[in-house]
Amino acid sequence: MKAGHDACERAKAEPEAEKISQEEKERKDEEDRMANPEQWLIKLRAQRENLILKIKEWKKRKGQLSDHKSHAAQQGMKTIASLPRDQVPSKTESGNKKRKKVNGAEESEDEEDELLELLSVKKQLLRNDSAFTIEHTNEIQNLKHHFLLNVFYKGIFPSQDDSRTIMDAIDTEGNAEQNARLNINVERIWVPGPLYQPLLAGVDYTGLIEVIQCVLKEFTQDVQDELTEAWKFE
Repeated sequence: MKAGHDACERAKAEPEAEKISQEEKERKDEEDRMANPEQWLIKLRAQRENLILKIKEWKKRKGQLSDHKSHAAQQGMKTIASLPRDQVPSKTESGNKKRKKVNGAEESEDEEDELLELLSVKKQLLRNDSAFTIEHTNEIQNLKHHFLLNVFYKGIFPSQDDSRTIMDAIDTEGNAEQNARLNINVERIWVPGPLYQPLLAGVDYTGLIEVIQCVLKEFTQDVQDELTEAWKFE
């Protein structure tokens, strides 16, 4: 009884302690900004670049692990194979978590924290850095970089509407609206109809976008980026 009560008390105290810690961090950050704005901006820009690199790395890692032929996936399987019998991950839910941990593909809270931290940094830069605009955010850059896929999905080049939606997502520290957004463009969907047939891709039925996604998965992330690089129309 007492142990359960103590555990509940600790669980209640943790959010409050985290809130106090966050407030202290924000207060210290504001003091640094007021004391030396230029140095504060340099530090913030470097923090953004480091976060982007870290996020790219774990995304690349996950992409490699999804390919069983990749070096990362092979190493993970070798690691599991070398474990003692009593430590081999089972097919249960806990076993799956253990397998992901061994492979390094576990969805950790650190990754979510990094994404939220990146959103927070972008908000501060947009608010305080005149040289940093919505056009410099990685969301807009990705839309431009992957122009080909954007045309298939939305039928348009990144527009003012996209910028507005991304700005709102950054302002609310989340992209639920972006994720739940459904783009319907019937005219453009039907245009490739006479030219594209599923049999051209060797399948009975599937959409053009699905075929493109399937083909792209056969390449590494770097090659995917090159293949979907922005087209520039004159």
